[in-house]
Amino acid sequence: MVQRSRLLRFLVALFAASQIVGFVLAWHSQLLRGPGFSFQLAPNGMAFDEVGRLALVQTVAGVSLGLAALTALLFGLWHLERMLRSARDSSIFSLANIAHLRVFAGAAAVSIALSIAEVPLRGLLFKHVLGVPEAQIKMAVSSSDLFLLLLCMVFYLVADMMHAARKLAKENEAFV
Repeated sequence: MVQRSRLLRFLVALFAASQIVGFVLAWHSQLLRGPGFSFQLAPNGMAFDEVGRLALVQTVAGVSLGLAALTALLFGLWHLERMLRSARDSSIFSLANIAHLRVFAGAAAVSIALSIAEVPLRGLLFKHVLGVPEAQIKMAVSSSDLFLLLLCMVFYLVADMMHAARKLAKENEAFV
């Protein structure tokens, strides 16, 4: 269990780092070139060349909207890492672990919802607040987004089941 926990903690940290780097690269709008490859990311709902044409105020507004989802995700991943760290102990069903799993599931769901809302909110912000008449209000929800929301609900349900199992174990101890 300890080895798997270490591996998963490493993968969680790697995933968090990749999300931060991906976010920065998406808003940086530069094409990275190397020998035999090129690499470019764009924020959800935007083409590669759109980011480079944004005014500074639009870039700051877009980054701010995107940071909300990224922050929620990183907060959830931090709680997941804390839960995995305690897997070394015999306190898998501790109240702290149950709380960490609940927070992870909730923060991940909030992050997904904010990511979905980011694209139309960015369009509304650009068009109606920043006065960019050519800004488009777009929205896209993929089946992957919906699946991830469902998975977050399942994790939340598992946390509730862990809590119920803990209560039942405590009640059984009282009878013995």
